[in-house]
Amino acid sequence: DNLSEVVREVPALRISVRVNIDDRNSGDIEGLIDLLSERGFGGRDNFKMYFAPIEAMTEGCHNVEAVTLSKSRYAQLEAQLYRHGYQARLTGLPYPPRFHGSCAAVRPRGFVIVPSGEIHKCWDTVNDPGRAIGDLFDLDAINENALSRAWLKWTPFNNETCRNCKILPNCSGACAFKFVHSGSQRGEAAILPCPSWKYNLRERLLLRAVEMGALTRSDYDEELTRTDPRELCAEVHVDGGAPLPPEMQSVYQQLTGKKGRSLPVMQPGVTV
Repeated sequence: DNLSEVVREVPALRISVRVNIDDRNSGDIEGLIDLLSERGFGGRDNFKMYFAPIEAMTEGCHNVEAVTLSKSRYAQLEAQLYRHGYQARLTGLPYPPRFHGSCAAVRPRGFVIVPSGEIHKCWDTVNDPGRAIGDLFDLDAINENALSRAWLKWTPFNNETCRNCKILPNCSGACAFKFVHSGSQRGEAAILPCPSWKYNLRERLLLRAVEMGALTRSDYDEELTRTDPRELCAEVHVDGGAPLPPEMQSVYQQLTGKKGRSLPVMQPGVTV
């Protein structure tokens, strides 16, 4: 009732509800959408909802690995939920995101500062003082911090799997944390850096086409048009760079049958 009153009485306040999903609640989200719609939240400019997978990203959440959804399973569920949510006027139409720049964590002036004065590069590390890159009381030390340098040196173009993926111009490597701290994650969902829309790209575009009147659902077969992420990453590798970190590599190979090669970095003016 309090939320309903705020949405109704304070239209200038925009509320975005994030719904975290794992195996335990995956079957209940459509019911939540229906409930919010029945309570009058649908169609309001200042209230929207969106979905996100629960992932065992850090050591503190390894205990949820067993209930996390695989990339493909979550992506297919997400596509269904966006269809249901859009029809209930609670979500927008999903689409592959435009590139608006890399994550702030890999930018020289991107920082997260916690109340103690610790400085981090990513909000996923703020509960771990050991992953701080410095503090407000010794700013010069940040430039010498090895972890800080690792964040700033990271680029998806150093990785052959990312460099040969067709969605790289939009994705930009997705989550740099998963590379910089590649040994922290557990489970496929957290280990693989790829965003969910790599696994439901067609479903998103088809939903958009149907809702905008360009197609009807009878114009296509949902099974035949299902997204196959293996089609988005090229077989041919470009010289230079490095393979995925070992933790990612083993999962990636299980899913795709591909194994990235470690190739020499090409130097300007040098031929081999």
